[in-house]
Amino acid sequence: MLNIGDKITSDGMLGIRHAGIYIGAHGDIEHAVVHNSKRDGRVVVEALAAFGPYKLAQTAPAGRGAMVREAALKYVGTGYDLLKFNCEHFASFVQEGTPRSPQLEAGGAALGFLALMGLVLGLAPRGSYDASVDRRRLSNGQFAKKSWLD
Repeated sequence: MLNIGDKITSDGMLGIRHAGIYIGAHGDIEHAVVHNSKRDGRVVVEALAAFGPYKLAQTAPAGRGAMVREAALKYVGTGYDLLKFNCEHFASFVQEGTPRSPQLEAGGAALGFLALMGLVLGLAPRGSYDASVDRRRLSNGQFAKKSWLD
């Protein structure tokens, strides 16, 4: 059972999670979610059923559900920005006070690792090619094998 102010997620394509804040009844919607919708390009209020199959990601801080709900509603209409204000940034900001996007952080770390590996591999000594024997000469002066058959 969800409580007002709970952070929920819904799994999307390629394992990407979408986050929102459950706010209970709003207008003529009995169970509503506020989320920053990439599709709509802004923060919207939507029925829980339209948000999709959800999982409870984080309960609202004790006694602060109504405060989280009001904070979420203040951002309705605010624009979507993948790097600075996506659905995770929004949900963590209104619930915890800090805009965070764990998926974006994980993706940035993975890109950083790949860039570092590319740099390391690019700087690795490779020796030089000796055209007279059609082989690469290693940094120790020996010739590299031409193939696994050598």
